[in-house]
Amino acid sequence: MGRRFVALEVGRFALAGVVALVIVGVATAIASRRVGEREAIANARTTTVTKAEGLVAPALSDGVLERSPTALAAVDDVVRDDVLDASLVRVKLWNADGTIVYSDEFGSSVPATHSAVTNRRPSPPARSTPR
Repeated sequence: MGRRFVALEVGRFALAGVVALVIVGVATAIASRRVGEREAIANARTTTVTKAEGLVAPALSDGVLERSPTALAAVDDVVRDDVLDASLVRVKLWNADGTIVYSDEFGSSVPATHSAVTNRRPSPPARSTPR
């Protein structure tokens, strides 16, 4: 009876250890995923701001707000040649009232009636969607 009792207690202890290990493992996996997502979003924001300020902003002029084909084509060239890549797949520029004045989806021919459908104002000068 003594050996059987010891074996039963060891089994219970081992089971408790496995349960604890599973709980800690699941909690760690969930926390790691959240941290990873936060870091990926922060990195995408940093990349977006860097490209917006360093590449797109110098190409902007009043002509973009006035929808000048020449000004929009200049921005479109910069966006397509230097900004869009595997990590940044969408660029849109809004004016102060929220109307999209440039979108890489439309290039230099953004429809005059196209406006942003969003609950908050975007941060100028550009906004992108990370892949």
